[in-house]
Amino acid sequence: MIIRRMKPLKTTTRINSSVGEIIFAIFISVFGLVLFASLIANMQKYLQSTSVRVEEMRVKRRDAEQWMSHHMLPDLLKERIRRYEQYLYV
Repeated sequence: MIIRRMKPLKTTTRINSSVGEIIFAIFISVFGLVLFASLIANMQKYLQSTSVRVEEMRVKRRDAEQWMSHHMLPDLLKERIRRYEQYLYV
């Protein structure tokens, strides 16, 4: 019963749009897409640079561990070196 009482969804309202309004709407849409693409590109660059930095840190830490074991440093000194390296990369 409620459905029968509702007005039909189809309306006869005319939309008056000038050529300038249409061009403006297209321009705003394209500008928004360009900004969104730029945001995605910047996020990708940031994530890649972060992963490269983490990989460099891992390689440097492995080299330091090999050097420390080769030179038979005391455990206390090894731990201090590890903490210092962690401090540098945080």
